[in-house]
Amino acid sequence: MFLRRPNFCIKLGISILLIALFVLTDLNAQITPISSHYFRNMVAFNPAFAGQNENLNLIAGYRYQWAQLPGAPQNIYLNGDIYVPQVKGGVGLGIFSQKIGVQSLNKISLNYAFIQPIRNIKLSIGLRGGMIFSKLDGSKLITPNGDYQNGTNHEDPILPNVITNSLRPDLGMGIAIKHENFNFGIAYNNIIDLSDKFKEGDATLLPNYESPLNVYGSLSFGIGKDFEILPSFAINTDFRNIQTEITAMTSWRKIIYFGFSARGYNKNTFESLIPVVGANVWKNISVFYSYDVNMNGLNIANNGSHEVSLGYSMPVKQLYKSPKLINNPRFL
Repeated sequence: MFLRRPNFCIKLGISILLIALFVLTDLNAQITPISSHYFRNMVAFNPAFAGQNENLNLIAGYRYQWAQLPGAPQNIYLNGDIYVPQVKGGVGLGIFSQKIGVQSLNKISLNYAFIQPIRNIKLSIGLRGGMIFSKLDGSKLITPNGDYQNGTNHEDPILPNVITNSLRPDLGMGIAIKHENFNFGIAYNNIIDLSDKFKEGDATLLPNYESPLNVYGSLSFGIGKDFEILPSFAINTDFRNIQTEITAMTSWRKIIYFGFSARGYNKNTFESLIPVVGANVWKNISVFYSYDVNMNGLNIANNGSHEVSLGYSMPVKQLYKSPKLINNPRFL
């Protein structure tokens, strides 16, 4: 057994992990849709990660947050990205669907990342553009002074009484660096920062979602020939509230994966502890599952959170390899 000597990037990454774990002090809101599998799907939060590993990457997942809690969030996501030499970077497509209570949204976005190698580091700058389609079922809302004997009347000047829809643009950008065993990225999402507009007659509801800053970092280093340690972290903030997540994964021969995450750990709160397991089940296909164990007062009202994701990854060089040549005697 041996431990590979950490280089500068590993030391820097460990320092960032410790800072994220012990210095951050607030967790007050779910700023960005939570995913316990963020370390497998960073292109969903930062377009600069598109194509960075020079693979064709596909990932699909489902998250049921706070199971059995009425109106609990349910998310479905599908993301794909690929390195394309002709555009000197990566391109990707993302689809996200979420339902929370009486509101739902569907988002589709395109990603592009320009990738510039600098010695043994890849620097990338990414841009995301898309549209968000939102729906609010106002007929299922209830207000203290509402009249629900003969239909739906909230007696509220801003709440619609029927199903209403909204459409708004989505724009994000980010930067990322990749070393052989170190990744780090910063992204700024919802740059345009427009509100949804749910309108019915004179009633108009304008929910605002802020513009979050997303920070991500990960390391990988081997222990012996069979094991690999894979720590990572994610920080999301709207400059008023902060979400933090720290993850420590271990892999065996890059076949079996297991570990834990801690979300919202600081001196004031500890939102959840998350066991995570995964496996490369066949060739380039992997499956991961996690269960969030609530560690705060919300645990009395739900049965935890479940998330499962299915991933596929294949080196781009296998797609662009030269076709086999067959000699034709007619032209010898």
